[in-house]
Order: sequence, then C-alpha cells, then structure tokens
Amino acid sequence: MLNQIDEILGVLGSNMKTNMEFGDMRRLAMNYSSARKNVSTYQMSGSAIRSSGMYLIEMPKEEIQKTHDMIVNFGS
Repeated sequence: MLNQIDEILGVLGSNMKTNMEFGDMRRLAMNYSSARKNVSTYQMSGSAIRSSGMYLIEMPKEEIQKTHDMIVNFGS
C-alpha cells in the first residue's frame, strides 16, 4: 500500500499545488485510510471559460457558498 501512496502522490505532485508538506500528506493518507469506506461525493457546477490560453471552470459564488456550507456542516 505504501508504494501505491507514493505513486499517487508523485502523480498529484506534478498536477496540483498545496501548502502541505509531503510527510503531512503521507500521514493523512496512512492514518485515515479506513475513512475511505465512508465517502460522500459532490460535484460542483460551473461554466467553462478560456482565459490566457487555459480552460477553466468558473464557479458561481452561490455554488462556492453551498459547497462551503456542506463541508462545515458535514456530520452534524
């Protein structure tokens, strides 16, 4: 399992940005692996735009607030 985590984090490393240290990400993955059995999913909806040659998804403020509220109220 450890090799899989290293591979996943290696792929993510070149495609995402975070302020978490690698060791923190590894501990998070290892210590909360059992949580994957209790997963909820939600897909945000936005509008596709092109800016500076990149394709982006622009999220309405209402969608951001709805998602924020879902996270804050999760489990309560």
